[in-house]
Amino acid sequence: MGIFDKIKNVESGMEKKKTNPIEIFNSLNHKMGYEYLRDIQATFLKEWYLSREERDVVGIANTGSGKTLIGLLMLYSKMNEGIGPVVYLCPDNQLVEQVVMEAEFHGIPVTQIRRESPDSRQEMPIDFINSQAILITTFEKMYNGHSIFGVTETGNREIQDIGALLIDDAHTCIKKARKQSSFLIPKDHDMYKEILDLFERDLESQGSGVFHAIKKGEKTVARLVPYWSYQNKIKVLKKIIEKNDVQENFYMYIPFNLIFDYLEKSNCYISGDGIEITPLQLPLDKIPSFFKAKHRFVLSATFNNMPELITELGISKDACLHPINIKKESAVGERLIIAPKRYSSELTNNDMKSLIKLYWEKKGYNIVILVPNIRKAQIWEKEGALIVDKENICDAVNKLKNGNNNFMVLINRYDGIDLWGNMCHLLILDGLPKGKSIRDIAVAHMRSESPLTKATTAQTIEQGLGRSVRSGSDYCVTLLLDDNLLNFISNNNNRKYFSETTRAQLDLGISLSMDFFKEKRNLIEAKNEIVGTINLVLDRNPDWISYYKTITEQYLERYTTVSNEESLILAQDEYIVLSYYKSNKISDAVNIIREKFIANGNLVDSDIGWYFQLAAQIMNRFDETEANNLQVKAKELNSNLLIPRFPDYSKKTKNKTVQAMNVKKWIVVYSTGTDLKIAIDSILSKLLYVPNADSNIFEDAIKKLGDFLGYTSSRPEQERNDGPDNLWVSENNSFIIECKNQGTSQLLPRKDMEQVLHSLVWYQNYFLDQGNISGIIFRKSNILAKNCHAGENIYSVNQEKLDSLKTNVSNFSAALCEKSPNEWTISDIEKLLRQNYLLENQFIQNFTVNFK
Repeated sequence: MGIFDKIKNVESGMEKKKTNPIEIFNSLNHKMGYEYLRDIQATFLKEWYLSREERDVVGIANTGSGKTLIGLLMLYSKMNEGIGPVVYLCPDNQLVEQVVMEAEFHGIPVTQIRRESPDSRQEMPIDFINSQAILITTFEKMYNGHSIFGVTETGNREIQDIGALLIDDAHTCIKKARKQSSFLIPKDHDMYKEILDLFERDLESQGSGVFHAIKKGEKTVARLVPYWSYQNKIKVLKKIIEKNDVQENFYMYIPFNLIFDYLEKSNCYISGDGIEITPLQLPLDKIPSFFKAKHRFVLSATFNNMPELITELGISKDACLHPINIKKESAVGERLIIAPKRYSSELTNNDMKSLIKLYWEKKGYNIVILVPNIRKAQIWEKEGALIVDKENICDAVNKLKNGNNNFMVLINRYDGIDLWGNMCHLLILDGLPKGKSIRDIAVAHMRSESPLTKATTAQTIEQGLGRSVRSGSDYCVTLLLDDNLLNFISNNNNRKYFSETTRAQLDLGISLSMDFFKEKRNLIEAKNEIVGTINLVLDRNPDWISYYKTITEQYLERYTTVSNEESLILAQDEYIVLSYYKSNKISDAVNIIREKFIANGNLVDSDIGWYFQLAAQIMNRFDETEANNLQVKAKELNSNLLIPRFPDYSKKTKNKTVQAMNVKKWIVVYSTGTDLKIAIDSILSKLLYVPNADSNIFEDAIKKLGDFLGYTSSRPEQERNDGPDNLWVSENNSFIIECKNQGTSQLLPRKDMEQVLHSLVWYQNYFLDQGNISGIIFRKSNILAKNCHAGENIYSVNQEKLDSLKTNVSNFSAALCEKSPNEWTISDIEKLLRQNYLLENQFIQNFTVNFK
């Protein structure tokens, strides 16, 4: 037999590799108990196989539905197809180990990046390079400035060509991509002071109060450095960064190769805790293994904020618009969400803490609390809870896995921790999630009214709610304790940002409490009702289980799917804008902003303002005058954006409002009178004359109270670095308000009176039509210092009058609770306002006194 005969015989004997993922599964050598695909997995894989030629595929698979195996089979199929190496990207090492274990259960060939010795550098596994095994690693292993997959123009590593990659838990990976592309400088590093000093005057010009809060070290306050100042001082900033690009400065050394070339097209955010310098668009092109991968698959349990996949990772609009989403509610598990205050407004957090501790101390349950900050965590620590942080997280998880009677509080960990089975059947959410990064905090302030911000918040809440229900057989009771959290969830305008399953669970919780609240039961009865409901879930009462399934299915049948096509189109347009800017196609970038965003009649004003500011930033290097004009328009539409370098000093027309009509608009965002009452009580609870209290919280509460009472309410000093703390404007009256809630002296100092006099002048200079103008000082005492004299039409809301105002507002909100917010007419609301002396022409007479 000749050589050609031998080759022919080998070729004819070679079996073609399978590419159908279900056929692949059936051919594997599974461990006992893992021989079958679930229906939801098979359905998902069949749908994917039909679209397997698409470059980008987005898949939504509920927690517990077998998402990991789905992803492994997708990659195995592409590897058998012969398109090149394939990689499964996880958000953390914990999930890497879980994926490897899942692969072992089914005999799927996988590999990991290892070191041959402690002193050697990591190398790519040869079976991965030869497409003989799926590489399992973290997203950050691929996406960082010293990536083992190679970084453009560095030469440290060979660029790896990737046939297919899969991103698991995509939104967590997006945060990691942003972090790896940013310089994050902590306050205790010398660079912090250098950069803060560099931009000190620029920040102070945006608001002296905020600037001093940053100087004092306030972690929750973060602001954007004005882009014109950043661009003008970029050479000095680069020198500061270059001299600190040493391996010891880990947070500078690692991202340097990704961001430095794009430093001029970046933003700088400064808080009291640190500095974040990050590009407008992630430099994905620096990591060709990701940017040029032949196929990119994205899997997650929820996609409340789908546009982020486009703007941050460059995933195609069509993939996001048509995700593979196999719905099977039985894979979700059982989650009862209870808001205790919906049962009785008299229930305090202390009442609930005592109740919760009974399940820990007496019944031995594992209880986990999620909080947004250390302050909240320390409150729970005093109750006996263990604070869990990055230092003890592994030990804490093991304790939850292997035992009972654990009481733990986690800070800002709404994702990344799986509390399955008996690890946690009682979960507490105490606080509205806040952005983790300095950029997140600053952007959330500037875009507070944006659907994007609300979708991000909803997504974080939903991730938190899902920590303790990780499979179809899992169950949990979740208690919502924080008023701000409850107000967000109760707002009808925010409900659309939650998944249908979560909405059904929220609606079930409302239905259980609504009738009880209306019956006006006492505090003890409310506690007993809550305990009884919790016990039905924890004791696995069969009638409850049947009731839960029936009611949630009924809710799900009522919901209609809301198309997100427009938001995805805008996300794609934004990605194109930033790509043009990165390539110095300035006119093209600004033209798209004008055509697609500024002229878009469906965007809220605050978002149009945001895109005006983006256009101004892009334009600034080439036409500073036009950039300033754009920034002026941005500020007019969104008061939280940057104050222009050269503001428009022309007088404005006062925005007159009809009070009762505005109250109606305010209350109809709530589904029930109960939620409305909780929202108002939350505002009133922050109106306290207390030394050392946070003045920002008081001023924000005055702003929200003005909104509720039907005024056009604003905070000029915060928004414009000029004018009063607060401004309430109505049809015929304008109240110029200064807040001195921290005042300890009985005597009003001269400087406080001068401040309100200055604000009155500011108002007269700022507005054309002025009407009746009154100055109001919120302060405990209305007695003047000897060298202080009250001006005309300047009044005091002292302790007595503040108490009176809070009582009347509380009575007004209680009356509104008597029926559904939608049922109130404007004339009825006006009547209630009059009965409680809350009409604009009644305010001064009933809730202020003269100074003496």
